[in-house]
Amino acid sequence: MKAQRKLLIVIATTALGVAPAVAFAADHGNHPTGPPTNQGTAHKPSTPGPNASPSAKAKAYGKNCQDQSKTHVAGTPGTPFSKCVTDMAKLATGSTNNPRTACKDESKTHVAGSPGTPFSLCVSSGAKLLQSTATGPNASPPAKAKAYGKNCQGQSKTHVAGTPGTPFSKCVTDMAKLATGSTNNPRTACKDESKTHVAGSPGTPFSLCVSSGAKLLKTRNGGS
Repeated sequence: MKAQRKLLIVIATTALGVAPAVAFAADHGNHPTGPPTNQGTAHKPSTPGPNASPSAKAKAYGKNCQDQSKTHVAGTPGTPFSKCVTDMAKLATGSTNNPRTACKDESKTHVAGSPGTPFSLCVSSGAKLLQSTATGPNASPPAKAKAYGKNCQGQSKTHVAGTPGTPFSKCVTDMAKLATGSTNNPRTACKDESKTHVAGSPGTPFSLCVSSGAKLLKTRNGGS
């Protein structure tokens, strides 16, 4: 009898020790050991898009649209300013690379107290915004060469005495002017190119640039 009683005590004690251990293991398994993940900000875009909140767009692009009126115009949704920051968002995020296309929802009627029209101001601001991007006229030479080198592959990369840069380096800058809407006229964009024939190149740097610019604009506007 004493032996049976001791055996029962041992079994009971063992059972009481196992239960808390099992409970602890189960509870411990329900809590992750690693640091919490923040999925909400893991892929947060650095540049607000057209569908971002009005406050986010105003903060990101308000400086570009500071000359636009914040007064609501009867019969139209939003204000010239609110439309402008949305249009800048389109350009900044690549929805379009044409300021005139981005700003097509802006009014072409002059608003009292503002220079120009909401449309003209928006187009001007859009062109300036694009010029400051990685592929604008003021971008680094490698960035422009990467973006527009294919358009200028017929241009010489040999420096011409007495002129800054090369026909190629000038050409990629001129293509950037057209691509970002600084001008829509290839002849205007390429006016800094020489009209003197360079040995080994067909045509002149100017004529080649104008031809390349026309092709770039045709492609950008949906031509084949």
